[in-house]
Amino acid sequence: MGSRSSRAQEGDRASPHHWVVIDGIVVSFTTPGAIPDELWAEYLDEVASTRPRHCLLLCAGAISLDVAQRRRLTHAVMRVRSSVVVLTDDRVTGRIARAVAWFGAKLDTYAWGELPSALAGLEVDEGTRRRLHEVAWGFHQQHGPALPRVDAE
Repeated sequence: MGSRSSRAQEGDRASPHHWVVIDGIVVSFTTPGAIPDELWAEYLDEVASTRPRHCLLLCAGAISLDVAQRRRLTHAVMRVRSSVVVLTDDRVTGRIARAVAWFGAKLDTYAWGELPSALAGLEVDEGTRRRLHEVAWGFHQQHGPALPRVDAE
């Protein structure tokens, strides 16, 4: 299947949010900072058009989603029936994720040290799981606090 990138990935490296589609899974990368509504709408359009079985949200630090953005995320993933896996070590981000789940989205939150467990629950082939692990680990190494390497299971 392959992958494709978001406009933010291709053009605006300073953006706090970008995404790629890897073998039909929408993988987003979020760092601290406000996410412009236009960019958030593009991301949710990607989720709606891709209709992924899974979304993988990789977060470094506290994410900045306003109430309307959280609501639109909840509606988008519920509409396409995607399961969402969030990787974060930030308490605020974890609380935001739990609030989205409370509104009905199928969402699980994991700490970065639980990366293999987070990916184990995804219904993907082993090659895709390894690729997701490498992409996630690379993002964490670049943006997160130092952790000992966590190998794929």
